[in-house]
Amino acid sequence: MAMVATEGYTDATSFGFTNTQELLHADFMKLVDQVYGHVNIGRNGITSRISSVAIAQDLSRLLPAKAFSNDVLRFIFGSPSTLLKVLRIIANTEGAMIISIRKAKRNFTVESRIVLASSNQEFTKQIGILLALIGVEYRISKLGVIINKKSQIARFIGLVGFSPGVKVVRKKAGESIWYGFEKYGLQRLFSRISEEQERARASGLRGCFADCSTKELTLQRLRNWYAGVNGGGSN
Repeated sequence: MAMVATEGYTDATSFGFTNTQELLHADFMKLVDQVYGHVNIGRNGITSRISSVAIAQDLSRLLPAKAFSNDVLRFIFGSPSTLLKVLRIIANTEGAMIISIRKAKRNFTVESRIVLASSNQEFTKQIGILLALIGVEYRISKLGVIINKKSQIARFIGLVGFSPGVKVVRKKAGESIWYGFEKYGLQRLFSRISEEQERARASGLRGCFADCSTKELTLQRLRNWYAGVNGGGSN
């Protein structure tokens, strides 16, 4: 249901999941098999589609307006393991570990945040409720749910996080410095940045990017650290 709510659909006779990443299609197929048994799953481009009136009706009842029904929410509330799995699916499909570069007064520096994107206001509220249950602070914007406090990002990563292999596939205004990189790798980079910042400030420096006079130098440092915490690979 989480995969259908984020990047799927239901209609009168079928349901499906649309994404460019094969890893997530494999996860979708596995979940369908676990819940409904073996069914034939067709593929049309980036959409996995199952023709089944019974299942489509079942999902439509459980996901009114592509948000969890009250019965589904009660089930999630009563199962901590399901709660974490649902949040992980939301992170993998519509979530982003954003590490961006900005100009400071004397140098360039880095900002981090997690965005769990959704244009569905009801589903956005439900994501917030689920985060509150695990003690993660957030705010809601037109983009969806945003986690921007470093301590809360670290808590989300520790409890939920992103799955290895799921990559950044979206660009903003046609650009992304992390396009094709792994979300899981970026969460590890966030941890490295936090460690480096603490080390630099303990040494009396303004931060680990204090000597970065250009955006290019800052990006190169980030790319080197990404490779260092992810076994040397860039993506």
